[in-house]
This record gives sequence, structure tokens and C-alpha cells, in this order.
Amino acid sequence: MNNISILIKPSSSNCNLGCKYCFYYDVAAHREHKSFGFMEEPRVTSLIEKAFMTGSQQVKFVFQGGEPTLIGLEYFRFFVNEVNRLKENQTVNYAIQTNGTLLNDDFCDFFHENRFLVGISLDGPKDVHDMNRLNSKGQGTFKEVNRAADLLVKYGVEFNIVAVVTKASVRHVRKIYQYFKNQDYRYLQFIPCINDFDESELKPYNITPQEYGEFLVELFEMWYSDIIIGNPISIRTFDNYVQMLLGMPPESCDMNGFCSVNPVVEADGSVYPCDFYVLDQWKLGNIKDDEFEVLMKSEVASSFVASGQHVDEKCHSCEYFHLCRGGCRRHKEMYQNLNGINNGELGINYFCESYLNFFDKCYVKLKNVASMIRSKQLPMGK
Repeated sequence: MNNISILIKPSSSNCNLGCKYCFYYDVAAHREHKSFGFMEEPRVTSLIEKAFMTGSQQVKFVFQGGEPTLIGLEYFRFFVNEVNRLKENQTVNYAIQTNGTLLNDDFCDFFHENRFLVGISLDGPKDVHDMNRLNSKGQGTFKEVNRAADLLVKYGVEFNIVAVVTKASVRHVRKIYQYFKNQDYRYLQFIPCINDFDESELKPYNITPQEYGEFLVELFEMWYSDIIIGNPISIRTFDNYVQMLLGMPPESCDMNGFCSVNPVVEADGSVYPCDFYVLDQWKLGNIKDDEFEVLMKSEVASSFVASGQHVDEKCHSCEYFHLCRGGCRRHKEMYQNLNGINNGELGINYFCESYLNFFDKCYVKLKNVASMIRSKQLPMGK
């Protein structure tokens, strides 16, 4: 391996918030042990040793939850110290996805010192964010997340915004985009809200394919207008499409069109192939017993990859297949559950109509952005 990215859940599914749409709460509810507690030091050492044993020259450790900061700052201090003790000539990068409510000066100083890339979960301005991102008392968390973002700015920590797209988002696309611009948040990621496993009806906050398509189009038009006037904002989905038009692979795994093994390590050291599928049936093994290369080539891993390979015939005949590629496996399962399909073969993406609408209206302008980058009128990655 030239590089490896490992997603780590040091606090398992434990979280101090009660967000209405949390997908990992649902994932944890579908396995025998909802929580594996907090990752202990021997597991940390074993994880790091096994990561370096892959022979990868670039190793990325990504911390996620639940809420990863629940485990406390000393865990992260120990983790980085162990990396520095064990690494030889590897390049190591760190990232963390957090709700931000537990961040303080010490955390932010540490993130700056160790060059952590931080993802902050923020759905938009207060009225949008506080509809679904609630604390354990059912109260909105906008104020606390805003405070965390201000701290990250104060300490010069590189961070991006991760916003979940809900019905509220669809109603306030322009307001959300303008809010992020006004705050000078220039690296944005928008993720469509997904249904729970086995759910046959949409929840009040879930979006329809038509709504998500409208959201993408309106968001794109604002993004494109800013690019044209020389004020580019990074939006991960659109950045990936442009990369693909330039002949490069997408950076986001859900845009590859097929499943691969992206190791996720739970607090007890158990390893799984994907963040959406940290389930008993897809457990690959444990880092205390096996090396990552063995786990990633196991029979369970091969079965997971094989089960996500199918692409519907409708997709192959679509003029936008070279960019859409059928989409994420989880979205295909969502389509099946909502439509009562139980044939065991993944087919149409729930958001197929969304992407058709988006590409029909925005494809030419996407190609124009790619051309601007190719002719060096626009920097790559902007």
C-alpha cells in the first residue's frame, strides 16, 4: 500500500447530543453491542503498530463517532505520542469530525500544534441548525457550535463545515450558503440525510429525490456564480465532479460507483469495511489479532466488496453515468427499503432523479469550471 486512511471511533457510538437524524445511532442499534465503550491505550498502540505494518508511506488517522472528543484530550495526546514513538519515515496526517460542543482552548491548541484537520457539524444558521442538531435535553446547539468554530479560528486550526441536508435545508439553500460565506467558512460539505436501516417510510426531516435535486441545482448556481467572479468556495461534491471531468478519480468514496474496504476501527479494536456498515455481519476481525492487510483481504471483506458491485442497467445507459457511476450503496438500499424491494440485488440509487435533474441543468457549467482549471484560470481544488 502507498497510503492508508483509517477511521477510528474512540468513543464508539457514545455522544453528548441527540441529533434527530444521526445515522450512527441507527447503525449501533442494529448490532449486538450498541456501544464498545472507550478505546483503551493497548488498543491504540496495537492500531498504530498495525497501521505502520501495512508499509504505507502516507497514513491518515481520522477520528469520528458518536462524538470522538468525549474520550478526552489525554487520549489524543497519547495517540500522537505513540505515533511519534513508533513511526519511522511515514507521513502521518490527522483529521477529526466533531459536533464541536466539547472543544475548548486546550483542544484547539493541540489541534493546531499537531495539524489536525477538523470537521465541524453545522447545518447552517441558527433556525436551520437547531431544528435537528439537539443536545440531550432537546435544545438546539447552534450557540455552542459557533463558539467552537470561533475557537478554531482563534487558534488557526484548519477546518471545514459538514452540513446534513434536510427538508429545512431545501427551504433555505440561499440563506445557508450566504451564512457560511458571511462567516468566511470556505470549505463546505453537504451530505443528504438518509433513512434508518429497514425504514419503509420517510421521516419528517428526510428529503425526497426531487427536493435534493432542487437543492443541488440552487446550491450549484450560487457556487458557480462565485467562481465566475473570482470568489471560489470549495464544495466537496462539486469539487469531486470537476476532478472527474479532469480525468482524476473522485476523492469521496461514495462517488466511485463501487464499494471498497475503508477500514473503520471501533473502540474495542473491531474492524469494519465502511462507516455505514459497522455491523456484526460485516465485522472483519480485530486489530489486536490481525494485520490490516489480512483483515482487508478476508472472506468477509471480499463478500462486502462483491455485494456492492452491481450497477443497474438503467445506469449504464445514462449519459451522466461517467460522473454519477450509480452512487452510494447505502442510497441504493434506501431505495429498496422505501419501495419494498427485497430481491437481494442492489439497483437504483434513491437519489437518481436528483442527479438527473442536477446534471441536466448544471453539466455544461461543470465542464466550464473544469476547462477553467485546465487553462489555469482557476487553481485546482477551488
